[in-house]
Amino acid sequence: MQKLLDAGVDRATVLSRFVDSLDEDSEQILRDLLARHSEPDEKPPGPDTRNRRPR
Repeated sequence: MQKLLDAGVDRATVLSRFVDSLDEDSEQILRDLLARHSEPDEKPPGPDTRNRRPR
């Protein structure tokens, strides 16, 4: 995915396809992480949440 983004391919398309490829649990984890990232008052997720596997 990073190679496609670096190559100048339409970023929205690349990211959309990536999200579409995720299972439901992984997509929710990504949404939660993005929501936390957009809230400047909260600290970023710790290492224990970065590599969380789907249930």
